[in-house]
Amino acid sequence: MRSVPREVETEATVRDHLANERTFLAYVRTSLAMVGFGFVIARLDPRSVLSLAAGGVMVLGGTVMSLFGAYRYVAERRALIDHRWRTLRPAGAVAIAVALGVLGLFAMYALIRLAMH
Repeated sequence: MRSVPREVETEATVRDHLANERTFLAYVRTSLAMVGFGFVIARLDPRSVLSLAAGGVMVLGGTVMSLFGAYRYVAERRALIDHRWRTLRPAGAVAIAVALGVLGLFAMYALIRLAMH
């Protein structure tokens, strides 16, 4: 059996850790955008319950996304160090996509309602 040269193994390990960091930063970027959009939506009409609710849901969603990204980063880092590989279960990925879709639809509904007033 052929062994992998040490520098190739080290390069692959570094590449995996850097990819994990880039993924974490993508979670941070997305969560910051959601929080920012949430504030904008909430401030469109501060007297409107719908605007405040939609903005609050977006801010909450961004906060949850940030915490989830941090959890995933730490879990993946540990897995990489222990030479274990895990992926997000399909149900988890679908749940995240559906939750973000619902948040987006809720925000869109709030914007349309505010535009009609």
